[in-house]
Amino acid sequence: MLERIGGERSVAVDVRVVCATHRDLRAEVQAGRFRQDLYFRLAVLPIRTPALRERLEDLPELTLTLLATICAEEGRGPLHLRADALAAIAAHPWHGDVREFRNALVRGVLANVDHEITAAGLGLEAWPEPVSEGPAMQPPRQSATARLTNERILAALQHTAGNRRAAARHLGVAPDTLYRMFAKLGIGPKGGPVALGPGRWREPSARVALPPANPVRATPAQPGSRTAGRCCP
Repeated sequence: MLERIGGERSVAVDVRVVCATHRDLRAEVQAGRFRQDLYFRLAVLPIRTPALRERLEDLPELTLTLLATICAEEGRGPLHLRADALAAIAAHPWHGDVREFRNALVRGVLANVDHEITAAGLGLEAWPEPVSEGPAMQPPRQSATARLTNERILAALQHTAGNRRAAARHLGVAPDTLYRMFAKLGIGPKGGPVALGPGRWREPSARVALPPANPVRATPAQPGSRTAGRCCP
């Protein structure tokens, strides 16, 4: 079961979530760049896949397998890797992991000379400095409650003439969420203070100036009426 942010009911779902990352999420949690609660929700069965540079002994078999697949995709016959190409593959650090490795083989297949793949054809790039692991992770998104500022709540109450359920719909949150915010901000009925107990009141952090009620006007009684006058909105 899950409940959408700002939703008013739970929704039944049947899913399996598989996530992948090249970052150390425990370190990201400690650095404040990844939510700890989300980490514990996802980390059910962690499986670490070593980078290509950590399993260079697999390169010969991986090279033959990928090369056969690429040749079939490109409509090429069997190709041979020259000794300089094999040496270049073994010496390369492969910062881009398997993606970089496969792209290099694709370049070699397309640039083959007399059915041979050379080191030059692989087009391997040298990286003089360590390659960044990618852009910094974005900070966690704020919850619906955190996005409800005093100004937005008061503006919604003004817009809905003090109707709290309508204000919740206007803000896109559940009424219970908005009611909790009212208590937190000290906003009681009609924008007044909240009662904390007998003789105790909490003044609101900001008051709500609700629009005045419709004026009441008196109309004279019609001839033959039993009343001297009546009030009409």
